[in-house]
Amino acid sequence: MPRGNGKDAAGLSVSIVDGDYTELHREKFEQPGKVTAALMVSAVLNLGLDVVAAPVPDDPRHALITGIPDSTLGDAQKLEAERYAEQLAKCAAVYRFP
Repeated sequence: MPRGNGKDAAGLSVSIVDGDYTELHREKFEQPGKVTAALMVSAVLNLGLDVVAAPVPDDPRHALITGIPDSTLGDAQKLEAERYAEQLAKCAAVYRFP
């Protein structure tokens, strides 16, 4: 679910699995009390959303899931964002680092 402060208006941050960056992603995502989830890009596309590369200095494989309405723009957009969040969660699986 996009954060309510508008910081996810451009899209939801994800990292693309890449064996060359396993240790970077392990350090970034393996945290006590948290679970890393995996989504197939095809599942995101099937929902009518998109995945676009958005590299950042600390993660060259960073990307954004785009197309989710900005939940800060009103109740209708918030409901639609929640619907997408539920659909994405149904497509997700727990990811275990190799």
